[in-house]
Amino acid sequence: MERSILYNIEPIGKGTPLVESLTSYITRLADAHCVLTGDLISMVYAPLLNKEYLTRISRRGGNGFFDSAIGINGLGKLALEFSDLTEKFTGRSDISSTTLQNWSVTLPNRGLLKTTKSWCPYCYEQSRLNDEVIYDPLIWNFQLVNYCLKHKKPLENICGNCSNTVPVINRKSHPGYCSRCEAWLGNTTSMNEGILKNTNESLSDIQFIGELLANNDLQLSNRNPTNSLKYYIDEVFDKSPSKAAQSFNIPRSTLMMWINGKHLPTLKYLLVICKILGISLIEFLHTKNPQIKIGSTKTIETGRNKHDHKKIRRILNKVIETKQPISISELAIMIGCDRRLLSRMYETECNQIKEIYNDHLQEKKEDRLITKTNQLKDAVNLLVKQGVYPSRRQIEDILGTGFLKEKTMQENWNELKKELLTNVY
Repeated sequence: MERSILYNIEPIGKGTPLVESLTSYITRLADAHCVLTGDLISMVYAPLLNKEYLTRISRRGGNGFFDSAIGINGLGKLALEFSDLTEKFTGRSDISSTTLQNWSVTLPNRGLLKTTKSWCPYCYEQSRLNDEVIYDPLIWNFQLVNYCLKHKKPLENICGNCSNTVPVINRKSHPGYCSRCEAWLGNTTSMNEGILKNTNESLSDIQFIGELLANNDLQLSNRNPTNSLKYYIDEVFDKSPSKAAQSFNIPRSTLMMWINGKHLPTLKYLLVICKILGISLIEFLHTKNPQIKIGSTKTIETGRNKHDHKKIRRILNKVIETKQPISISELAIMIGCDRRLLSRMYETECNQIKEIYNDHLQEKKEDRLITKTNQLKDAVNLLVKQGVYPSRRQIEDILGTGFLKEKTMQENWNELKKELLTNVY
């Protein structure tokens, strides 16, 4: 019997809304083999992918590829290549379920996946306390998903330690940790806690997406939404695209492009249509009987509808009053409106919120700098006591590869070495 190149570990959550993402699975493979994620990709994947740039990136320590590798979890060629190779390396046949490639006929790339990592700190913390495997569900990667389906809490996308976004996969990715500063990302006090109550609207969207992932099989995912649209226009709207477009609150020209197969409706619009019809996304693809009849005046809120500006102003004032650190982009996602709308209509409030957030980032940056400087001093003193010169290699053997990458740390290191030489001579 032929042995697999990599451990045959099982993806978590198969057949459920919380199925693991492929980037998470690859990170766990690297962790199981006690190697960096970047080394696993450059030494095992890159040679068979014929992508020499992956090897070059790893050798010189850059993250260019990894910063844009969200496609590994997606619909296209990158997802296909990585899932096929992962199956080959592990001897498994179920890795494609950790990506969206089975839905390439159903969903377009536009507006689908986030460009950086999101996570639920409660999930991480709970998994660690219960001694469970720490991983990233595929559902966290969707742009429309800003809440944890399990805890009904807002997802985080900024590391609380270094105040940076975190790549979906990185050379130093480690389950549950920031790949930039290596801080633990789990906690039970979310930065966004208390800013906005969970809305049934957002959770409904996330549940539909979760149901889609739980049914990640070829029999269903090969269904083109164009056929479903035609069916419902015939059955519900008396074969009238104009009536359907009016009910869906979209331009008729846009609907006609979908019907004619020129474009696929984005996931956002598919969910809008499903809620108008009173069915789930899975039922839409199966062309199940809708819950509304022709002539229904039921509509759903989209980006073209009016917003509850009194509610928005209350939320903004609460953020200012409690000095909650949150970016305008995050706030817009949580409210369910465009960032430009907030900046244009609530300029004064947004400026105050930006100031609070920038002060928070600056404070975190200063705290981090103080912590790293103290770590550097301790490492230098330790080496000096041992009679060892505090070279870059010696320092990073203690504090981790890349610790002296920042210009400020390099300057502090050089100052400490000067002081050392002054004291010696």
